[in-house]
Amino acid sequence: MMRNQAQVIVSLAGAPLSGLVYGMIESVTISDKAGTSTDTATIVFNDATGMLQMPETGSAAAVALGKPIPAPLFSGTVEKVTSEGGRNGRRLTVTCRGVDVASKVREPQRRHFDDMSVEEILKEAGGAVGVTRFLISEKFKSMVRDYEAMDNEDLITFGERLAKEVGATFKFRDDTLVFAERGSGLSPSGQPLPVALAARGMNLHTWSVSPRSSRPRYKLIEVRWFDRAAAEWKKVEREVEIEGATTTGVGIWEAANEQLADQRADALKAEMERDLGEGTVVTELTPFAQPEGSLLLIGAKGGIDGLYRVDVVTHEYNRSGASRTTIRVKEKLI
Repeated sequence: MMRNQAQVIVSLAGAPLSGLVYGMIESVTISDKAGTSTDTATIVFNDATGMLQMPETGSAAAVALGKPIPAPLFSGTVEKVTSEGGRNGRRLTVTCRGVDVASKVREPQRRHFDDMSVEEILKEAGGAVGVTRFLISEKFKSMVRDYEAMDNEDLITFGERLAKEVGATFKFRDDTLVFAERGSGLSPSGQPLPVALAARGMNLHTWSVSPRSSRPRYKLIEVRWFDRAAAEWKKVEREVEIEGATTTGVGIWEAANEQLADQRADALKAEMERDLGEGTVVTELTPFAQPEGSLLLIGAKGGIDGLYRVDVVTHEYNRSGASRTTIRVKEKLI
């Protein structure tokens, strides 16, 4: 049986836990999903005596996990603290998020943006609620939206909507607003994202992977937009590269103008091609696996082995020292 004696460092309220409190940690779970605004971390303590001090909501939280040296995997704030118990004892669960949802990023805004790049839009909307650090892919520094608006949307809701419309991943990480090109395999700085390895006989525990799904898919995407000058509906089309697909998506998606229809069609095409496959792979702790990166699966089965796009990563640690990483994958790249 493969063993993984991982080490964990948990910091709450700006200080690493040590001594007796560190020994009370029962489990740690860190989850990171492509397309969501923030990572999450859950720390469970054995609070047998009921004397464990509860951290303040909104206080700083960080987790490093790895073998043999812990790697920083989460940084954020405490969202809530839950005490539970019964005849079998007491536990204290600390739930953390990568961004403080009680901060001004959840403050509704009413503003509009004319002839601005996606980068300029995000910086103006973020700056209005105190965000000062941004990491935005080159593609969105030159992508212009002739009109965009926030109609009582907060920054997180707006960022998630905008990301969906232009084919991006939006999230907060270490107080930084990140807006990365989805499915490119590159970080916002343009560097290749890491390739995680899952090899049978080395670190692979289990797998359940379908490289292709037979659920209905569109071969052709149509996004409608209304041409005010001609007083008629027009459309932008994109052909989706999915073998065997025959259906056309007609009348489902609309945009305000041709420019936005073009951007929406490109995003839809990329998302549909990305969702072609699906599966879950469980390995020993793999700290460098991350959403939008890739996973190389070896030793599963002919036709299944290959390189996959990573969608969700969940790292789990328990007090025995055992740990694992669960990786949900999407399209098969190779």
